[in-house]
Amino acid sequence: MKTIDRDLHADFRVVTSPLRVSPDFVIVGEAKCGTTSMFQYIGRHSDVFPALKKEPRNFIEYPDSLAQCRRHYPTMIRKALHLAVGGSRFVAGEATAEYFANRQVPGVLSRLLPEVKIIIMLRHPSARALSDYQMFNNRGLVDESFEEIADRSIQWLSNDDVYPWLLDAGQCEHSTIRFVLRGIYAESAERWLKHFPKEQLLFICSEDFFSETAEIAKRIFRFLGLDDHHVENLGVMRKGVYERETYSSVLEKLDRFYDAHNEKLYALLGQDFGWNDAGNQPAAADRGEYDCY
Repeated sequence: MKTIDRDLHADFRVVTSPLRVSPDFVIVGEAKCGTTSMFQYIGRHSDVFPALKKEPRNFIEYPDSLAQCRRHYPTMIRKALHLAVGGSRFVAGEATAEYFANRQVPGVLSRLLPEVKIIIMLRHPSARALSDYQMFNNRGLVDESFEEIADRSIQWLSNDDVYPWLLDAGQCEHSTIRFVLRGIYAESAERWLKHFPKEQLLFICSEDFFSETAEIAKRIFRFLGLDDHHVENLGVMRKGVYERETYSSVLEKLDRFYDAHNEKLYALLGQDFGWNDAGNQPAAADRGEYDCY
Protein backbone atom coordinates (compact mmCIF):
# COMPACT_ATOMS: atom_id res chain seq x y z
CA MET A 1 0.00 0.00 0.00
CA LYS A 2 2.84 2.39 0.85
CA THR A 3 4.42 1.69 -2.55
CA ILE A 4 1.14 2.54 -4.30
CA ASP A 5 0.87 5.76 -2.29
CA ARG A 6 4.42 6.72 -3.25
CA ASP A 7 3.77 6.02 -6.91
CA LEU A 8 0.54 8.05 -6.89
CA HIS A 9 2.30 10.90 -5.14
CA ALA A 10 5.11 10.85 -7.70
CA ASP A 11 2.62 10.74 -10.58
CA PHE A 12 0.72 13.66 -9.06
CA ARG A 13 3.90 15.75 -8.88
CA VAL A 14 4.68 15.05 -12.54
CA VAL A 15 1.12 15.88 -13.68
CA THR A 16 1.23 19.15 -11.73
CA SER A 17 4.76 20.04 -12.88
CA PRO A 18 3.53 22.86 -15.17
CA LEU A 19 2.28 24.52 -11.96
CA ARG A 20 5.60 24.10 -10.19
CA VAL A 21 8.65 26.36 -10.14
CA SER A 22 11.95 25.55 -11.80
CA PRO A 23 15.19 25.58 -9.79
CA ASP A 24 16.93 28.93 -9.49
CA PHE A 25 20.19 27.31 -8.42
CA VAL A 26 21.85 23.91 -8.61
CA ILE A 27 24.74 22.70 -6.48
CA VAL A 28 26.50 20.42 -8.95
CA GLY A 29 29.24 18.85 -6.81
CA GLU A 30 31.95 17.57 -6.80
CA ALA A 31 31.26 14.35 -4.87
CA LYS A 32 32.78 14.13 -1.35
CA CYS A 33 33.31 17.88 -1.25
CA GLY A 34 30.60 18.85 1.23
CA THR A 35 27.57 19.38 -1.00
CA THR A 36 25.26 17.82 1.60
CA SER A 37 26.41 20.28 4.25
CA MET A 38 26.17 23.24 1.89
CA PHE A 39 22.68 22.22 0.80
CA GLN A 40 21.53 22.00 4.41
CA TYR A 41 23.11 25.35 5.32
CA ILE A 42 21.62 27.21 2.35
CA GLY A 43 18.22 25.70 3.11
CA ARG A 44 18.19 27.45 6.49
CA HIS A 45 17.56 30.78 4.74
CA SER A 46 13.88 31.72 5.01
CA ASP A 47 13.67 32.56 1.29
CA VAL A 48 15.25 29.30 0.08
CA PHE A 49 13.07 26.33 -0.83
CA PRO A 50 15.13 23.18 -1.39
CA ALA A 51 13.96 20.38 -3.64
CA LEU A 52 12.07 17.61 -1.88
CA LYS A 53 14.98 15.27 -2.59
CA LYS A 54 18.62 16.18 -1.98
CA GLU A 55 20.12 14.30 -4.94
CA PRO A 56 17.30 13.99 -7.49
CA ARG A 57 19.73 13.38 -10.41
CA ASN A 58 17.02 14.88 -12.65
CA PHE A 59 19.33 16.28 -15.28
CA ILE A 60 21.07 12.92 -15.67
CA GLU A 61 17.98 10.70 -15.68
CA TYR A 62 15.59 13.08 -17.51
CA PRO A 63 17.79 15.25 -19.74
CA ASP A 64 14.95 16.17 -22.09
CA SER A 65 12.13 16.69 -19.60
CA LEU A 66 11.74 19.88 -17.61
CA ALA A 67 8.43 18.42 -16.37
CA GLN A 68 10.27 15.59 -14.63
CA CYS A 69 12.79 18.05 -13.22
CA ARG A 70 10.11 20.32 -11.75
CA ARG A 71 8.30 17.52 -9.92
CA HIS A 72 10.53 17.94 -6.85
CA TYR A 73 9.75 21.64 -6.46
CA PRO A 74 7.04 23.74 -4.76
CA THR A 75 4.04 25.02 -6.66
CA MET A 76 3.74 28.53 -8.03
CA ILE A 77 0.88 29.05 -5.58
CA ARG A 78 3.25 28.45 -2.69
CA LYS A 79 5.68 30.93 -4.18
CA ALA A 80 2.94 33.55 -4.52
CA LEU A 81 1.83 33.00 -0.91
CA HIS A 82 5.39 33.28 0.38
CA LEU A 83 5.92 36.59 -1.40
CA ALA A 84 2.50 37.85 -0.33
CA VAL A 85 3.19 37.33 3.38
CA GLY A 86 6.48 39.22 3.30
CA GLY A 87 9.10 36.99 1.76
CA SER A 88 11.65 39.13 -0.09
CA ARG A 89 12.59 36.39 -2.57
CA PHE A 90 11.64 32.81 -3.38
CA VAL A 91 14.65 30.80 -4.45
CA ALA A 92 14.42 27.08 -5.18
CA GLY A 93 17.31 24.72 -5.77
CA GLU A 94 18.82 21.27 -5.56
CA ALA A 95 22.15 19.52 -5.05
CA THR A 96 23.43 16.52 -6.99
CA ALA A 97 27.14 15.84 -6.57
CA GLU A 98 27.38 13.67 -9.69
CA TYR A 99 26.52 16.58 -11.99
CA PHE A 100 29.92 18.29 -11.95
CA ALA A 101 31.93 15.56 -13.68
CA ASN A 102 29.11 14.41 -15.95
CA ARG A 103 29.91 15.41 -19.52
CA GLN A 104 26.27 15.86 -20.58
CA VAL A 105 24.75 17.81 -17.68
CA PRO A 106 26.26 21.27 -18.41
CA GLY A 107 24.66 21.27 -21.87
CA VAL A 108 21.37 19.89 -20.55
CA LEU A 109 21.12 22.53 -17.84
CA SER A 110 22.08 25.40 -20.13
CA ARG A 111 19.41 24.29 -22.62
CA LEU A 112 16.59 23.75 -20.12
CA LEU A 113 17.49 26.49 -17.62
CA PRO A 114 19.80 29.04 -19.24
CA GLU A 115 19.44 31.53 -16.35
CA VAL A 116 20.07 29.05 -13.52
CA LYS A 117 22.90 29.76 -11.09
CA ILE A 118 25.49 27.05 -10.57
CA ILE A 119 27.35 26.44 -7.30
CA ILE A 120 30.42 24.21 -7.42
CA MET A 121 32.20 22.98 -4.30
CA LEU A 122 35.74 21.64 -4.71
CA ARG A 123 37.91 20.00 -2.08
CA HIS A 124 41.63 19.25 -1.88
CA PRO A 125 41.79 16.54 -4.59
CA SER A 126 43.92 14.09 -2.61
CA ALA A 127 41.56 14.33 0.35
CA ARG A 128 38.58 13.92 -1.95
CA ALA A 129 40.06 10.80 -3.54
CA LEU A 130 40.68 9.15 -0.18
CA SER A 131 37.23 10.04 1.14
CA ASP A 132 35.60 8.66 -2.01
CA TYR A 133 37.61 5.44 -1.69
CA GLN A 134 36.75 5.06 2.00
CA MET A 135 33.03 5.34 1.29
CA PHE A 136 33.13 2.66 -1.42
CA ASN A 137 35.41 0.43 0.67
CA ASN A 138 33.09 0.64 3.68
CA ARG A 139 30.19 -0.40 1.48
CA GLY A 140 32.09 -3.45 0.26
CA LEU A 141 32.27 -2.17 -3.32
CA VAL A 142 36.06 -2.24 -3.59
CA ASP A 143 38.56 -4.69 -2.13
CA GLU A 144 41.89 -3.27 -3.34
CA SER A 145 43.95 -0.99 -1.14
CA PHE A 146 43.84 2.75 -1.71
CA GLU A 147 47.57 2.74 -2.54
CA GLU A 148 47.15 0.08 -5.23
CA ILE A 149 44.32 1.99 -6.89
CA ALA A 150 46.08 5.34 -6.60
CA ASP A 151 49.37 4.06 -8.04
CA ARG A 152 47.61 2.44 -11.00
CA SER A 153 45.43 5.49 -11.60
CA ILE A 154 48.39 7.88 -11.55
CA GLN A 155 50.23 5.69 -14.07
CA TRP A 156 47.24 5.48 -16.41
CA LEU A 157 46.21 9.12 -16.10
CA SER A 158 49.79 10.22 -16.84
CA ASN A 159 49.76 8.33 -20.14
CA ASP A 160 48.45 10.56 -22.94
CA ASP A 161 47.54 7.54 -25.07
CA VAL A 162 45.50 5.88 -22.34
CA TYR A 163 43.95 8.97 -20.77
CA PRO A 164 41.13 9.56 -23.32
CA TRP A 165 39.91 5.98 -22.83
CA LEU A 166 39.66 6.50 -19.09
CA LEU A 167 37.18 9.37 -19.39
CA ASP A 168 34.32 7.02 -20.25
CA ALA A 169 35.22 4.73 -17.36
CA GLY A 170 35.23 7.75 -15.07
CA GLN A 171 31.56 8.34 -15.87
CA CYS A 172 30.70 4.95 -14.33
CA GLU A 173 29.67 5.40 -10.73
CA HIS A 174 31.49 2.30 -9.45
CA SER A 175 34.69 2.50 -11.50
CA THR A 176 37.76 2.77 -9.26
CA ILE A 177 39.40 5.24 -11.67
CA ARG A 178 36.88 7.81 -10.42
CA PHE A 179 38.72 8.21 -7.11
CA VAL A 180 41.71 9.95 -8.71
CA LEU A 181 40.13 11.10 -11.99
CA ARG A 182 37.41 13.13 -10.27
CA GLY A 183 40.09 15.30 -8.65
CA ILE A 184 41.25 16.59 -12.05
CA TYR A 185 38.80 19.47 -11.71
CA ALA A 186 40.00 21.72 -14.53
CA GLU A 187 38.50 19.66 -17.35
CA SER A 188 35.06 19.54 -15.74
CA ALA A 189 35.22 23.23 -14.83
CA GLU A 190 36.09 24.06 -18.44
CA ARG A 191 32.94 22.29 -19.66
CA TRP A 192 30.76 24.33 -17.29
CA LEU A 193 32.43 27.56 -18.39
CA LYS A 194 31.68 26.72 -22.02
CA HIS A 195 27.98 26.51 -21.30
CA PHE A 196 27.52 29.27 -18.70
CA PRO A 197 28.94 32.77 -18.29
CA LYS A 198 31.29 33.16 -15.33
CA GLU A 199 28.83 35.34 -13.44
CA GLN A 200 26.42 32.38 -13.21
CA LEU A 201 29.05 30.11 -11.68
CA LEU A 202 30.27 30.21 -8.09
CA PHE A 203 33.26 28.05 -7.17
CA ILE A 204 33.73 27.40 -3.46
CA CYS A 205 36.72 25.78 -1.77
CA SER A 206 35.44 23.14 0.66
CA GLU A 207 38.15 23.85 3.22
CA ASP A 208 37.16 27.54 3.26
CA PHE A 209 33.49 26.65 3.60
CA PHE A 210 34.06 24.58 6.72
CA SER A 211 36.57 26.94 8.33
CA GLU A 212 34.69 30.19 7.51
CA THR A 213 31.13 28.96 7.21
CA ALA A 214 29.33 32.20 8.05
CA GLU A 215 31.40 34.30 5.62
CA ILE A 216 31.15 31.81 2.76
CA ALA A 217 27.40 31.44 3.37
CA LYS A 218 27.00 35.22 3.02
CA ARG A 219 28.90 35.05 -0.26
CA ILE A 220 26.55 32.32 -1.50
CA PHE A 221 23.45 34.26 -0.44
CA ARG A 222 24.67 37.36 -2.27
CA PHE A 223 25.32 35.22 -5.35
CA LEU A 224 21.70 34.03 -5.18
CA GLY A 225 20.39 37.59 -4.74
CA LEU A 226 19.30 36.94 -1.15
CA ASP A 227 19.54 39.07 1.98
CA ASP A 228 22.25 38.10 4.46
CA HIS A 229 21.23 35.38 6.87
CA HIS A 230 23.40 34.32 9.79
CA VAL A 231 24.43 30.70 9.56
CA GLU A 232 26.07 29.05 12.54
CA ASN A 233 28.82 26.54 11.91
CA LEU A 234 27.03 23.27 12.56
CA GLY A 235 29.91 21.09 11.39
CA VAL A 236 30.02 18.46 8.68
CA MET A 237 26.79 16.73 7.73
CA ARG A 238 26.91 12.99 6.91
CA LYS A 239 30.24 12.73 8.68
CA GLY A 240 31.80 9.32 8.33
CA VAL A 241 34.06 7.52 10.78
CA TYR A 242 36.72 5.23 9.37
CA GLU A 243 39.29 2.91 10.83
CA ARG A 244 42.56 4.79 11.26
CA GLU A 245 45.27 3.90 8.77
CA THR A 246 48.43 5.61 7.57
CA TYR A 247 48.10 7.19 4.12
CA SER A 248 50.93 9.74 4.16
CA SER A 249 53.02 8.12 1.42
CA VAL A 250 50.22 7.68 -1.14
CA LEU A 251 48.77 11.12 -0.37
CA GLU A 252 52.15 12.71 -1.08
CA LYS A 253 52.22 10.92 -4.46
CA LEU A 254 48.74 12.21 -5.22
CA ASP A 255 49.68 15.74 -4.17
CA ARG A 256 52.55 15.73 -6.67
CA PHE A 257 50.31 14.29 -9.39
CA TYR A 258 47.64 16.94 -8.85
CA ASP A 259 49.98 19.96 -8.68
CA ALA A 260 49.89 20.70 -12.43
CA HIS A 261 46.16 20.02 -12.66
CA ASN A 262 45.51 22.39 -9.75
CA GLU A 263 47.55 25.13 -11.42
CA LYS A 264 45.48 24.68 -14.58
CA LEU A 265 42.31 25.06 -12.52
CA TYR A 266 43.59 28.20 -10.79
CA ALA A 267 44.48 29.79 -14.13
CA LEU A 268 41.07 28.88 -15.55
CA LEU A 269 39.14 30.36 -12.62
CA GLY A 270 41.49 33.15 -11.64
CA GLN A 271 41.18 31.70 -8.15
CA ASP A 272 43.87 29.93 -6.09
CA PHE A 273 42.62 27.44 -3.49
CA GLY A 274 46.09 26.98 -1.99
CA TRP A 275 46.22 23.21 -2.41
CA ASN A 276 49.76 23.32 -3.82
CA ASP A 277 51.18 25.29 -0.90
CA ALA A 278 53.63 23.15 1.08
CA GLY A 279 52.34 24.49 4.38
CA ASN A 280 48.69 24.02 3.46
CA GLN A 281 48.51 20.23 3.08
CA PRO A 282 45.99 18.47 5.33
CA ALA A 283 47.47 15.87 7.65
CA ALA A 284 46.96 12.28 6.51
CA ALA A 285 44.32 11.58 9.15
CA ASP A 286 42.48 14.78 8.30
CA ARG A 287 42.30 13.81 4.65
CA GLY A 288 40.01 10.85 4.94
CA GLU A 289 39.72 9.14 8.29
CA TYR A 290 37.12 11.45 9.78
CA ASP A 291 34.96 12.59 6.94
CA CYS A 292 32.38 11.50 4.41
CA TYR A 293 31.00 14.83 3.22
